[in-house]
Amino acid sequence: MTKEPKTLLIIDDDPENRAIVINYLSNNPENYTIYTAPDGYTGIEIAREEKPDLIILDWQMPGMDGIEVLRVMKKNECTKDIPVIMYTGIMTDSNSLREALELGAYDFLRKPIQPIELEARIKAAITLIEKNQEQVQNEKKIIRLEKQKLEIELKNKNKEATDYAMFLASKNESLVNIVEKLKLFLLTGSLAQSQYTYISNLISEIHSNVEAQQNFERFTELFNQLHPSFSKKIESYSGELSQNEVKLLTFIKLNFTNKQISSLLNVSSSAVEKSKYRLKQRLNLRPEESLTQFVIAL
Repeated sequence: MTKEPKTLLIIDDDPENRAIVINYLSNNPENYTIYTAPDGYTGIEIAREEKPDLIILDWQMPGMDGIEVLRVMKKNECTKDIPVIMYTGIMTDSNSLREALELGAYDFLRKPIQPIELEARIKAAITLIEKNQEQVQNEKKIIRLEKQKLEIELKNKNKEATDYAMFLASKNESLVNIVEKLKLFLLTGSLAQSQYTYISNLISEIHSNVEAQQNFERFTELFNQLHPSFSKKIESYSGELSQNEVKLLTFIKLNFTNKQISSLLNVSSSAVEKSKYRLKQRLNLRPEESLTQFVIAL
């Protein structure tokens, strides 16, 4: 795959120096796209607009010198990550070099510039740029894959919790239907006392079994994995809640219908509505506010 040409910005007040650097780079097989600026102010504007891959910056310029240009660009979000190679024929001592590097210069060249040295420094900077860009892309890819993985895990856990709750609801509903049929049979059937007692005991046993299903240990475990801070958030609004209120809120959080909730709690739909009304008061919600939307948003 053909690489896009890298863009370079030359900031130098001396047109002869700019021409020399351009001539060096024009003969380079890399085929750079080159921008030029005759002063620091113009250079900063071009850097912000074009976001070049690399900046070659002269130190000694009237108005705004290279050090000040570097300082401004490193403070700007658009230009702070662009590598800058500074060059000068005057500020060549070690203290000047240290100052430029401490301000964020990538490299430092002394005039007169040698073509081979310039090419080597630019290639090194471009290589660093490409490695950094590759690393950034890899990190973004990893983050994206991790996010997708978490979303899938969350979706699976949510489905598992919902399916488990629906399994309990279906089981409870079946048991309740059996109880209703047995009660009807007691009223209409001609039974001996022993038979009547046996069926009555059976009804009581089924009722106990339905209540036992309300423990929801597995469901609670799954729900807490999905929404680990939900209980604390609710308590911060209303203080300590009863077990049934906590159950009701978890079902609302999962966007269950009143019919589904009534099956899970083994109560009527009207009882669910009344419980929701009381919860709305405890949470200090206004009449026009939706309890469901409030709980889902937590």
